[in-house]
Amino acid sequence: MRKEHLLVFVLIALIQTTFTSCKKLENAESKTETTPKITNFKQIKVDPSFDWKSTSNVTLNIAAANTPVTITNTLVVKTETGVVIYKKLQKMNEAFTTSLVVPSSLKKVVVSYGSIVKTIDITNKRIDFNFITETTLVEQ
Repeated sequence: MRKEHLLVFVLIALIQTTFTSCKKLENAESKTETTPKITNFKQIKVDPSFDWKSTSNVTLNIAAANTPVTITNTLVVKTETGVVIYKKLQKMNEAFTTSLVVPSSLKKVVVSYGSIVKTIDITNKRIDFNFITETTLVEQ
């Protein structure tokens, strides 16, 4: 008798699940259309400053430092997340300028040269780096 009751209970639960899971829910928000329907390409309104480019060209400027001896080390330019954009063996006493292609969303880069590490803002499509840090300033 218990097995029959259990079997009837399982069948009722299965039938109830089948019928309730197939019921379509109505969404009140989908009935109201707030945006106009665009039927041709000329109707699309785009911000005038928009362009399709996902990259931009920036100028990297390395200022020379007056050193009594020639110091050469690897100059590395990275994103803040650590993706290397540029790498070069650079003499500290030589100025250098080059053009880089970076993601247009990039606002800052991390420039390192040996133990010198600086986070630099990209301003007016320029990255200006010098070797002077707070620890290199000497009182005279």
